[in-house]
Amino acid sequence: MHRWLWVIALATGETSPSQLMGPVAVDENVAYALPLDPRDPIDGPADAKVTIVAVFEWMDPAMPRLVAMLDEVRAKHPADVRIAWRYLAVHAAPALPAGLLSCAAGAAGVWPAVRGKLLATLYTPDGHVHPERGGLEQLRPIVVGAGLSTAAIDAADVTCHAWIAGAPKQLGALGLRTPPSVVVNGRVLAGLPDALRLANVVAEELATATQRIAGGVPAASYYQGIVDKAPRVVKGRFED
Repeated sequence: MHRWLWVIALATGETSPSQLMGPVAVDENVAYALPLDPRDPIDGPADAKVTIVAVFEWMDPAMPRLVAMLDEVRAKHPADVRIAWRYLAVHAAPALPAGLLSCAAGAAGVWPAVRGKLLATLYTPDGHVHPERGGLEQLRPIVVGAGLSTAAIDAADVTCHAWIAGAPKQLGALGLRTPPSVVVNGRVLAGLPDALRLANVVAEELATATQRIAGGVPAASYYQGIVDKAPRVVKGRFED
């Protein structure tokens, strides 16, 4: 129990006046640095031309729509798009068990199957969320049935709690304080994006990446190159 309280405390630390009022509007055409975390569950190849960081939470009512939208993008560009899932637990304790299990599933290589089981368990077909089904002991047999071993769950305990605890500060620097959102090659689309807008941004980034890779930029390090050069913080209202 003490670890849940530790995570919540880190996620609700002291806040500056600038942070309270929020950052200035983020320009969707500007790339910001959002490094991947080795604990992020990943869909897609490491050398993809477009990397999408999906900011999500299992208690978020928009989660089924986010999954469907990103699955459609991946289906259209299976070799060129990868999705890194970053957990932002704003519903505190009810959201934490499913987040921990998502992290463990990514590390164990069974994320797609576990994601499907969690989606089917925590949401009705019309997208209504059931937080009462989200306890760790309730979900454990469900994800074990999807291929996640109890040993993998236990082994991921400390590292996955740290993964969840670190997300609010890193995402907050880009003005992202609630799920869902997507960051496409560093371009921040706050909130659940319009499907057409997302498709257009992916197409733009794919075209840019294709051109730069043809010019000699290594595909395997393309996204890291964006991270290395882009700003890591969206300036607040009281900052120059």
